[in-house]
Formats: sequence, C-alpha cells, structure tokens
Amino acid sequence: GSGKTTIRLMMMKRYMQYNEEQAQAGKKSFFIVDLCRPGHMEDCLKAYMHAHGANLENWDAVFQEKWKSTDLADCIVSFAINELMRRVAHGTKEGADIINSLGSDKRSAAQFLLLAHLYTREDSATLAALRRKLLPTGFTFGRMFRSVIGFAALGAACAGLAFAWQSYYVDSSIFDNQLVSAASSHPKLAVGSFALGC
Repeated sequence: GSGKTTIRLMMMKRYMQYNEEQAQAGKKSFFIVDLCRPGHMEDCLKAYMHAHGANLENWDAVFQEKWKSTDLADCIVSFAINELMRRVAHGTKEGADIINSLGSDKRSAAQFLLLAHLYTREDSATLAALRRKLLPTGFTFGRMFRSVIGFAALGAACAGLAFAWQSYYVDSSIFDNQLVSAASSHPKLAVGSFALGC
C-alpha cells in the first residue's frame, strides 16, 4: 500500500514513451526487463527452488542463504533472451526489426546466437532458422560448435589460472574466490559474459 506498483507503472510508461520517441527518430530503442511484473520471475524462481531441493516450508530460509546477485543476473538474461526469441520466432514486426538490427552487426549477431543457444526454450528448428538468418552462408553449425568449444576451453583456462592463483597466492579455499564460484554455479552466465566481452 506504499505506492510501489504505481511508481513501477509510471516508470514503465515513461520507458515505453522513450522507446516510441527513439523509434520515430530512427534510433535504437531499449529492451526493458520488468522484474516486478507478475510472472516475469516465476519460472526462474521455480527452477531455482527445484535446483536447491527447496519446498514451500523451507523456501524462505534456502532463498536467504543461497540466493546471490549472479542468480539474479542469470534470471534477467534468461528472461530477456526467451522474450526476444519469442518475438523473433513468432514473426512479428518487432521480431523482424530485431533480426535486421542484428544482421547489420556481426558481433551482436554472434553474441545473440550464443546466448540464445544457452538460454532459449525454443526448439532446434527455431534455432536453425535463426542461424540461417544471422550467420554467413559459409558458417556451418559445426563451425559454430567448434567456436563454442573454443570459448569453453578458454573459459576453463581462465578458471585454471584463477585456481592456480587461489591455490598458491591466496590462503583460502578455491570456492571463496568469487570469480570461480560464480563460474562454477552459473556456467551459462559465465560463458555468455565471456562471449559478450569478446
């Protein structure tokens, strides 16, 4: 009753107005993840509850003990990618605009494809159609697979370096290292973050 919902709705209305102004001016708009909207976090929290073996009786205690900022980031990326993929897969005008925008930027297209393969709930046919739209003709699924393996190998090498540093130069357990801990608990997020930085 303190007015949080009203403030959230006002903020979202302003975001939408800004995006419309950007579109009319021929500029890029922003994709907004409204975490407070009912249902947006539900799937993520259910999966988190299941992964930690929690139930309704101990959920509050498990959440308070286990939940970290990387879990929130994982949820945000998962929701964003699945929402964008839904628009792209259903052939909406907005989806076509997303494809056209990605098609003009090879780096963004490659990053989106990698995150889509890591997070999407769409079927393999939808992913294959997306690859055909965004990848150069000579870029095969085998080459993409090799690229993903390369990213994973490089990520493993980074984790190995972190392990060596932790083992020989820092007097504490490896899992106290935030980087290694985050990478081991959220491999998709770690690989995606690494790819976005490349």
